[in-house]
Amino acid sequence: MPDYEEMPLPQRGDEDFPLWLVPARNNIQRQLLRVQRMLGQPSKDRNGAPPRLPPRDSQPWILLWLLGVGFSLWRAVFQASHALERDRNFEDGRILLDAIIRNNAAVYQTELNSWSLGYYLGNARFRLVEIRKYFVTNDRTRELDALLSKLDPSTEGTTSDAPTEWANCFHAMRIALDLLEEQL
Repeated sequence: MPDYEEMPLPQRGDEDFPLWLVPARNNIQRQLLRVQRMLGQPSKDRNGAPPRLPPRDSQPWILLWLLGVGFSLWRAVFQASHALERDRNFEDGRILLDAIIRNNAAVYQTELNSWSLGYYLGNARFRLVEIRKYFVTNDRTRELDALLSKLDPSTEGTTSDAPTEWANCFHAMRIALDLLEEQL
């Protein structure tokens, strides 16, 4: 049984977006649980000294990067009904910036826009590319490489399908977690 459920890509825009959103939201929560199982629970003594981290290329660091991927995808999943459009992105960025300056805050509703979606997907992409460097090439990493090559790294494109981009990042995260679990 796979550690995720199928996410039928929306075909009719907002009309069938919830049919993609609900399993996507559940799927990213499952992957965050996997990260938590490997990373461990927080210490009970929150005032004590934090544990010392090993070198940067170690499993705890990769898990922290995967936590960042998971958090970004968790935030982006709700925004994926917005298109990643360059012109809309620019205007949404201006609106978000104005709200931050005027209100000194960005609440959930403020973040539901193309700019925030692009930001979170971009963060996930950058982290996934960095994580890939720490795995030896094999059949699974070739699968990861194929997914990473599908991700649109540009900010120059005029439009991109957000649910597809999100799903590619999600599946790349799953494979990275599989690879890390194999090393444990």
